[in-house]
Order: sequence, then structure tokens, then C-alpha cells
Amino acid sequence: YVIQIDLSRFNKNEISITAFEKKLTVSAKKRIIILDDLEEIKFQESFYFDCSIEVLQIYANFYKGFLEIYLPKLANPHQIKIFENESNRNEINYEDEWPLVSLIPI
Repeated sequence: YVIQIDLSRFNKNEISITAFEKKLTVSAKKRIIILDDLEEIKFQESFYFDCSIEVLQIYANFYKGFLEIYLPKLANPHQIKIFENESNRNEINYEDEWPLVSLIPI
């Protein structure tokens, strides 16, 4: 995905981008003086995605007032390794009905 936003009222240091799971939020804030009054200009927009985004690979470019955010999709699901050991066997009650599902605090 690529998101393009006109933020020509702001400079790079006034813009913030946060990403968490399937949500990306862009916000910007600046204070300016207009006719001896201190005014605040704000922008905030959140974007939601139907698939997971590779959060550590997101990058943005701000050039001539336009912000472009590049969000690569998660290419493959993360494979979880399964280890075989005896360390937690005694904490599981194997007499429960099938299927056995236990959440064991560590």
C-alpha cells in the first residue's frame, strides 16, 4: 500500500506516524500567530487495513508538502517453532476431555 497526504501546511518535524497491527495513524500539529492571536492547526487521520502490515518495514517520504507512506503487506504468516521437551508436562491435566487446550501462565 501507498498512502499520499497533502500536508503542505506542516513541516516534517510537526508530523507523527504511528502503526499498530492493522491501524496506521498520521497526525500533525503546529502553532501559528495570526493577527496577534496564537492559533493551532491540527490534522489526524487513521487508516485501517484488512491484512497485516509489515510494521518494521514501513517508511515515509515528505517532499514539497506531500507525505507518502509505504506499507508493505506481511508476505507470509510467521511460522511458530514447536519444541519438544518435558518441562511443562506435569502442569497439564491429561485427564480432561478431548480436545485438550490449556493456558499455562509462565
